[in-house]
Amino acid sequence: MECQNCDISDFGTPAFTPTKISTAINRDLGGVLSDYHLWYLSENSAFAYELRSVLADGSAIDTDAALFTIAAGMNGVLDKPFTPEFALEVDELVEADLSNPATLHLFYTYFSAKIAFLKHDHPEWSDGKLLYEATKEAIHWTLDIAGLVPVLGEPADLINGVLYAIEGDGVNATLSVVSAVPFYGYITSGPKIGFKVIQSATDLQSRIVFRWIVNREGFITFGDQSQLRHVIGLTDPNKRAHHIIPWQKNIQEHPVVQKAARSKHSFHMNEVLNGLSVDKSRNVSHKDYNNLIKLKLDQINNSRNQGKSDEFFYEELVKLINNAKNAIESSELPINQIRF
Repeated sequence: MECQNCDISDFGTPAFTPTKISTAINRDLGGVLSDYHLWYLSENSAFAYELRSVLADGSAIDTDAALFTIAAGMNGVLDKPFTPEFALEVDELVEADLSNPATLHLFYTYFSAKIAFLKHDHPEWSDGKLLYEATKEAIHWTLDIAGLVPVLGEPADLINGVLYAIEGDGVNATLSVVSAVPFYGYITSGPKIGFKVIQSATDLQSRIVFRWIVNREGFITFGDQSQLRHVIGLTDPNKRAHHIIPWQKNIQEHPVVQKAARSKHSFHMNEVLNGLSVDKSRNVSHKDYNNLIKLKLDQINNSRNQGKSDEFFYEELVKLINNAKNAIESSELPINQIRF
């Protein structure tokens, strides 16, 4: 059963007999549930039992987080983007102004990241547990989020900003917005993900979110490679978006690329710098090109350069990208035959 912005006054009191589990949840929450809440929990026993097990895990119960979780179930957004209708229903539970579309988008983006952190640290947790635990923080995010969105609702401060979710003890997170703070200096203290929000090259009303995600092995990964096409504004079906530094796993994880990502410039594999529009006929399999780039990265990462700053490796990577770009643009050969 899903309800879009439902209220008991819209329907009258539902005709139902509360189940034991719905009654137990209401008791756990101090009797705050409405008849409609009780009806929903009675009709959705699997959800109700999962929620009760979360509330009974021994930690202090957060009533507002529980109500938020129930509302998510009622509105069908347990595993989907938050809707304006859902935002309206939970407006009194959270401190952020979710009636502002920009705030709602930012709230959901960070909320999703928080769930990803928790799932990474606690793979055994159920979806209900993940949502409830993330919500315990989310309802208190006003001070972090309110300053980001001007009166007109345009998240202008984010265009050149980088959002860092810095995990402390694996549960508590801090959201900070800065103009040019890199991963460098924070990796060892526990960040799991970073964001950078930019304008779309083809639609100035749209936003593209770059993500830097630290995986279990400690490497920064860069999200979805198909994002590059949107970043460089490529719409011609006969063209492909070519990653000058290839998307190949061992290249993404190369020390030079990783250090550049940690620099104050926060290099990203999908940024404009690393993208080039080329004809489809040129951009087929290019193993030899990948090997060439790998060789040149190894040359940058030689023994003489060990101990140099992340900024040094970023600058060297930019030189390599520009050299490769010039070689590609000055030739009509397939990418795999490019030499420089």
